[in-house]
Amino acid sequence: MERVRILKKVKISILFLTMILLGVAFHFKTYYPALPIETVSKREAIDKVNNAKEPIVRLTEENGNEYYISRMQQGKAYDHLKQMMSERGFVFKEQMGAGYIFQRESEDVIVEGQMWSGKYVIFQIPLQ
Repeated sequence: MERVRILKKVKISILFLTMILLGVAFHFKTYYPALPIETVSKREAIDKVNNAKEPIVRLTEENGNEYYISRMQQGKAYDHLKQMMSERGFVFKEQMGAGYIFQRESEDVIVEGQMWSGKYVIFQIPLQ
């Protein structure tokens, strides 16, 4: 009888700890893949894109690159990138794999896109 009560308490304790760990994992977005940057956390990246009015959002500048994030929305993230680069005076030239080549006068810029989960795309743009 005493053994049954102890087992019941152990099961409840394990369930409680599991719920706490799941809550922590959800809060910090640990289930998302690693970001290609170090200065922004997964949670910050998701909060920035979900709270922004713009379709593409600047995350940070790191290692000579700017990083942007956009919701995938059935491929619209790439249209958002092209629109942003157009506003900067660049013309879309071609796509080569995950690289998008833009041109302004005689300057070529290659923007790399990386799927980050099924919902978001992260773009790496070299600083000019």
